[in-house]
Amino acid sequence: MCGILGEFTFDSSLIEKSIFLKLLELSRNRGPDSQKYYSNDKNLQFGFNRLSILDISDLANQPIQSHNERFTMVFNGEIYNYKEIRKILQKNSFNIKSTGDTEVLVNAFSLFGIEQTINMLDGMYAIALFDSKNQSMNLIRDFAGIKPLYYALNKNRLVFSSQYNQISNHPSFYNNEIDLQVLKLYLAQHFIPAPFGLLKNSFQLEPGEIITFDMNGNYRKNHYWEMPKYVEPTIFNKGEANELIKTELENAVKSELVSDVPVGAFLSGGVDSSLICYFAQKNMSEKLNTITIGNDSVVHDESKEAKIIIDSIGLNGKIKKIDANIFHALFEEFSNSITEPFADLSLIPTFYASKISKIDFSVGLTGDGGDELFFGYERFWSIAKNIKIQNYPYPLKYIHYLYDKIFHENNNINGASLFNNQCDAHFDLHCRFKVEMVNKIFPYLKDVEYPFVNNNYDYPNTKNEMELIQYMRHAEFYGMMQKTLRKVDQASMANSLELRVPILKKSFIEASLKIDPYLNYGPNVAKASRKKILLKKIFNNMIPSVRFDELKRGFTIPLSSWLRHELFNLFQSAIINKSSIDYFDMEKKELTKLMDSHKNKDIDHKWPIFTIFALLKWRNNQQV
Repeated sequence: MCGILGEFTFDSSLIEKSIFLKLLELSRNRGPDSQKYYSNDKNLQFGFNRLSILDISDLANQPIQSHNERFTMVFNGEIYNYKEIRKILQKNSFNIKSTGDTEVLVNAFSLFGIEQTINMLDGMYAIALFDSKNQSMNLIRDFAGIKPLYYALNKNRLVFSSQYNQISNHPSFYNNEIDLQVLKLYLAQHFIPAPFGLLKNSFQLEPGEIITFDMNGNYRKNHYWEMPKYVEPTIFNKGEANELIKTELENAVKSELVSDVPVGAFLSGGVDSSLICYFAQKNMSEKLNTITIGNDSVVHDESKEAKIIIDSIGLNGKIKKIDANIFHALFEEFSNSITEPFADLSLIPTFYASKISKIDFSVGLTGDGGDELFFGYERFWSIAKNIKIQNYPYPLKYIHYLYDKIFHENNNINGASLFNNQCDAHFDLHCRFKVEMVNKIFPYLKDVEYPFVNNNYDYPNTKNEMELIQYMRHAEFYGMMQKTLRKVDQASMANSLELRVPILKKSFIEASLKIDPYLNYGPNVAKASRKKILLKKIFNNMIPSVRFDELKRGFTIPLSSWLRHELFNLFQSAIINKSSIDYFDMEKKELTKLMDSHKNKDIDHKWPIFTIFALLKWRNNQQV
């Protein structure tokens, strides 16, 4: 895992090397082990900060060229099946000197070409590949979007990087205006999804995308893999489904244990990370080091559940608790790690977990992705249960809704039914900073539309429940899951830790799509245990003593309480800041009211507060 930076110009000069290296230094935490630079002294310069994981010798340093010198490459990530590709290269007379994946990858492009190589890869990656023969630059992002890749483009140059602040600090782009549509989307969704960037002319590659730029700045885009919106399931038998998941998940975990440095894992009290830890321990000779983050809230803390799992599997588990005082001590370091506007609350405990983990291991496994693939979120069924009345006229829908609210506490019909479109209701479930409040604090955004080009929350209303929940799974894969992956990358890389996501191995994803969704969760499953029932069954068959409850916690914290007491002054001084208020043209009176109502009126505004805080911290962290 590393940090990459590059510049490709079109009939224009490169920025000075000293300025380029200053930008490269911004991602030093992503790769503290070595820093390298390359330029063709014409239209290309590459920078690389290395975190040594596979082949820790100098032979695996980047930037790197193919043996025939056609391709020059920097890449951030890991290729798990590089040994199989290496054997093919050796049969074709390639003399591979290193023992890692980097030299294998750049020479695979030389032998097979770009598309065939990408289709061979099993891994996570953000790749920049310069083709000297065609004088073209290829940017490539892994199919699930595990690793980020940002870029900015104007008539003179292309700049690309692992961190958004390297784009927003570049001399050609730091004065670009804020894209108001993207700002409004950020405030609603608490992160900026691909393909957007907050500054105009800045972007992100989408998961599974290749963009090729020629020497004149023209480009073409291609998606080599996409999550299908709908798949006809082929496996309806629980036993067959369990066996498939068990086999494929163990294979995924085993393949991602490949490392030349110590490997550990993040463990919550849930089934996803527990399965990852079980299969990792099964395929290791020594005890697996794990980290669990608890806290001082009974509602949010999962450390007791995690302790049971640690003892049951036989892990070398470390449990640490975070409270307001610990976070207060970490506040400056945490704030400085915000390289883009990003406001998932669990970024805080994930940052703390990454910091502690680095003491024991440099590579960690996580259980992210299970909720999206196996319908683990309540919102799937929150919307699906309204399907029969979704197309009713609004007055009739409202009567049904009101009746159910009075007599059944909305167990059968809820507020999602009042939206005209199921996809709009789905989008709204992710909005914790409601538009009415946004318009008070940012009044100039009132008439601004969301930038819904390539909007994944754009699927048709349907009366077919199987269609609906699969449309929602697709939206979660490119929505909520991307936010989670961004959190994991930002928190871990700030602490020079590589995190891997076995559930998002391509073969495992494709296997999961074959399974009837109703085997995991739905109207025909007992409510007491209806979330991710297949995953729980697999774990219970291996360790019968462990039972998982229905509460979804993960690495969470009682931020609402902290913001009313220990952390109020800290966040207030960060938010009520004249320079930032002026830059984003916010209403100071409304900001003050937001903070005061959270503290004094017990109105929970933690999401708006943290969302504004992250936006302002990104701005304050700008180096220019």
